[in-house]
Amino acid sequence: MRGGWSAFAGRRRAGWAVVAALVLASVTAACGGDGNDDTRTRAERTAGSWTPWILSSGGEIPVPPPPAEGSARARADLDEVRRLAQNRSQATLDRINRFSGPLPTDPWMAQVFEFVAKREKDPPLSSRNYGLVSVAMYDAVIAAYHWKYRYNVDPPSGVSRAVPASADPSG
Repeated sequence: MRGGWSAFAGRRRAGWAVVAALVLASVTAACGGDGNDDTRTRAERTAGSWTPWILSSGGEIPVPPPPAEGSARARADLDEVRRLAQNRSQATLDRINRFSGPLPTDPWMAQVFEFVAKREKDPPLSSRNYGLVSVAMYDAVIAAYHWKYRYNVDPPSGVSRAVPASADPSG
């Protein structure tokens, strides 16, 4: 193998960081809450401090802080969210519903099942793929919850929701 084990491990780690960042984006988007329903329970306040498999910590993938409340940037962001919420297409609603189920891991596992089903059968490789996607999802959930509770941001008010709200911070 060109570059030896350390080069392979470095590429593999960088690849997992990208996968984890993509899963982090979907988990963060799917787990918002509006704080208006006292019957909701938080998923897991400590999830951001769990020990990840690939990442060194939940904070390894940097997420910049949200704009200051009341700032011009915060107002512009809220206006954009409201505009987008008022103009949701069916395709957008379909994507929201796909990634907003009770388990944020479901759409990713469905994707890997579909990927494996379309290829020549190779049980060891298929099993490895299932395991790798599961590890990426686990680390992404840790990173998402790390930042959700670090910034502890309430979701925007006055915005119509396409899915029920979560009690966790919106990210």
